[in-house]
Amino acid sequence: MSIRPIAAVVLLGTALLAPPAARARIPDGNAAAVDIGSASLGQRGLLAFRVSAKEPWSPASLEPRGGLRLCLQLFRGRLASPRREVCVRSRPGGTGMKLVSYALDASGKVLSRTYVPASFVRGRQTSVLARFLPSDARVRSGKWRWVAASRAPDENCAPPAQPPCEDRFPSDGVGSITVRTPRPRGCTAVGSPYRLNGPRGRNQIALTFDDGPGPYTSSILRVLGRFDVKATFFVLGDRIAGRQGMLRRILREGHELANHSWNHAILAAGGSGAYNQIRRTNAVIRSATGFTPCLFRAPYGAVSWSLVAEARRAHLATIEWDVDPRDWATPGAGTIFARVVGSARGGSIVVMHDGGGPRRQTAQAVAAIIKRLRVRGYEPVTVSQLLGFKQLYR
Repeated sequence: MSIRPIAAVVLLGTALLAPPAARARIPDGNAAAVDIGSASLGQRGLLAFRVSAKEPWSPASLEPRGGLRLCLQLFRGRLASPRREVCVRSRPGGTGMKLVSYALDASGKVLSRTYVPASFVRGRQTSVLARFLPSDARVRSGKWRWVAASRAPDENCAPPAQPPCEDRFPSDGVGSITVRTPRPRGCTAVGSPYRLNGPRGRNQIALTFDDGPGPYTSSILRVLGRFDVKATFFVLGDRIAGRQGMLRRILREGHELANHSWNHAILAAGGSGAYNQIRRTNAVIRSATGFTPCLFRAPYGAVSWSLVAEARRAHLATIEWDVDPRDWATPGAGTIFARVVGSARGGSIVVMHDGGGPRRQTAQAVAAIIKRLRVRGYEPVTVSQLLGFKQLYR
C-alpha cells in the first residue's frame, strides 16, 4: 500500500594493425570524415569503445550540430550489413558528447533509436573513449563483429566531392568481441539524499515496483522483457527467503534491486530501529545476489529527515515518487494505465507494486503503459539511470 510522502569479455580484434589509406585532412573538421588511425572495443563490465584519429577533431562537428558521423557498427553472424550502430553525437552547445544506439534493418533504415547513458574521456583532441552498459545500447550478449566508421556530412559527399567521405577501422576487415552480461555488485548514490523525481529535461521515466518479491513478480518481468525495458524493484527483506532465485533473475535481466525495509513497518521516526531494518535488508539482498543496493524507499512513503539520515548512514539515497496510480487498491488495469500516462512526464518516478497483494491488474497494465510512454517519446529506465548514479560491476 502507498501513501503520499509526508515531508568482454575478450577483445578478439586485438591490435588491428592494418592502417587505413592515407587521407588529406580538411581543417574545419566538418568537410571530411574523421581520419581514423586506430580503434578498439573491449569489455570490463561496461563496453569500452575507443577511437583515435590522426588529426584533431571537435565534438561540435558531430551530428546533429555539425553533420559528421562517428559510429560503432555492429554485425551479427554472417550479415554483411550492420544491425546496430552506436554513434557519438554532439550535445546542444557543441561542447559535450552523447551516445545514441540505432537498430537497423538490412537496407540500413533506422528502426528505432535509444539514448545511451555513457561516460566519455577525450584525449588531446584526437581520441574519444566511451563507456556504456551493453543493455543500455540494446547490444545483446553473444558474438559480434564490429567496425569503427566515420562519414562526412551528406552535403559534402555529393559529386564532385573532393574530401574523403568515409573512413573505417580496420580498413580491410572487422574486429570481433564476445559481449557478456555484466554482473552488477552495487551502485553509488550521488547528489541529494532524498528524491521525488529525476531531471525534468530528460525523455526518461523510471518505473518502480514495491513490496516484492512475490507471486506476480515473474509476470511483470516477462512483460518488461518483451519490451526490453529495465525497472527498479524495491524489495522487502522478510519476503526474500525462498525467492533468492527471483532476485538473481531481476539482476540477470538488467533490472535494479533496491531496499524497501525489512517488514514494511512505518519507519518515519528514524533512529536505530529504522537503521537496523535498512541494514538487515541490505545484508540479505547482498547474501542472496552479491549486489548491494544504494536506493531505499520508505514503507507507505512515510519519510522524515531523520529517516533520510539513517538511510544515508547506510549509504542509500531515499527515493519516493511523483506518479502514484494507487494500483494497490486494485482499481482496474485501465485505471492504472490512465493514471500513469496521465501524470508521467520527463524525469518522473512511477510507483507500482509486484507484491503485497493481488497484482494481476498491475501486470496487465504495464505493457500498455510502456507502449504509450514510448509513443510520447519517453524511455523507461531504472532509478539509478534516471538519476545518474554510478553502477559497479564485477
